Amino acid sequence: MVSDRVYRLLKITKDAMFENKYAGIPLKVFNDEEIFELELRNVFTKNWVFLGFESEIPNPGDYVLRYIGIDPFIVIRGEDNKIRTLLNICRHKGNLIIRDERGNSKFFQCPYHGWTYDYKGKLVGVPFREKGFKNLDLESWGLIQARTETYEGLIFATINPKAPSLEEYLGDAKWYLDIIVKATGGIEVIGPPHKWIADINWKSDVDNFGDSLHPFYTHKVIGDLGLIETRKNRFSNSKTVSRTEFLVVDIKDKRNFPVSWLIYRMDPNQEDVYFSYPAEIVKSFNQSSVNEDQWYILRKGAAMIFSVYPNLNIIIEGFTKIGSKDPYLPVLFFRQTNPLAPDKSIIWRWYPVPKGTPEDLRIKLADLARATFSSTGVIEQDDVFMWRGQTRAARGIIAEDIILNYQFGSLGMGDVDIVKDAKWPGTVIGTNLSDIGLKTFWKRWALDMLGESNE
Repeated sequence: MVSDRVYRLLKITKDAMFENKYAGIPLKVFNDEEIFELELRNVFTKNWVFLGFESEIPNPGDYVLRYIGIDPFIVIRGEDNKIRTLLNICRHKGNLIIRDERGNSKFFQCPYHGWTYDYKGKLVGVPFREKGFKNLDLESWGLIQARTETYEGLIFATINPKAPSLEEYLGDAKWYLDIIVKATGGIEVIGPPHKWIADINWKSDVDNFGDSLHPFYTHKVIGDLGLIETRKNRFSNSKTVSRTEFLVVDIKDKRNFPVSWLIYRMDPNQEDVYFSYPAEIVKSFNQSSVNEDQWYILRKGAAMIFSVYPNLNIIIEGFTKIGSKDPYLPVLFFRQTNPLAPDKSIIWRWYPVPKGTPEDLRIKLADLARATFSSTGVIEQDDVFMWRGQTRAARGIIAEDIILNYQFGSLGMGDVDIVKDAKWPGTVIGTNLSDIGLKTFWKRWALDMLGESNE
């Protein structure tokens, strides 16, 4: 049951988003114990959650530890080459079975009492069984499994038996994903994910991904230092904003619920720039894997900021460099902010590269991504500082009555130019200077939290 207090906060959010007012999200939703508990139940246990890349576990027996909400899971490639997601909790006395972040094993033995499970999660070993567990039904005491499906090398899982298939859940978001995971010839990660804990609410990160205003101020120093080519990148100032920027909102799943949104910027000179990937990588791209419109986005793209509900964020940030004498290269990363508490999250970041990338460039691209977007990255530090401030402000009682303004660039407030003849899925807007993109997340979040979008 939802308390009257929380129901009021959720109803305010839903009404604001669906009535096109875009003002109405209470600050309190960014830091509240009851809302956090409801998120774990209605958001993370109901939907498909990204867990990583198949390339992280290439061999039979390879495994990594991942999370759905705050629940720990072992993602393993079995001896049958099938990928499974097993709850990392022993069925005997509830201890964590393994603590290693990654490894290779055919079996998992709980260190507490020695119960042992195979790669399928089946209970195969019980110490002193003949003395104390003679009639134990091993089939009934295997590890809990999440449904696991993959899409073009990306691993997703859900613990909701009634959830639609992954393809149905991604819906039209696959059209944009394909630009990254197909047109590039496929991608694979460089090393394990980089992760760190921050005193932030997980939604602060997701909300920021659709925020097109903050780069002008939060990240102004990046352009001043010349680390970003502001004429071609999204970190531009007001004098360089052009009509070659787009916001795509309300990208739907197969059930017609919003599931994805993105910001896209093309090169103002209409050059074939491929997000500033060098020629030796571009030659391995696969144009036949996508249609003409998708290839056009890759060919002309300077930056794309892409989110998949609930907490997968992807960036291709072209025309970026570390030192003033370095060549401009793209930054590509997958980011997931997992909740730990209302005011604490763990940020996971993967650094993939196109499969055809030469070894020397693989290292350069990964280093560039870490230098800009990581716990010590010049851009990431700016963002986390802001998210921490928002999370702290939301802690108080008065935050329940503080309504946040999401009217920037909305109908009646800004220059909203809907591209009516667009062939791209979703609603395409001819500018990214708008908070309208944020509404896609908040619409779905409100529906989930009120129990209106899932079984």
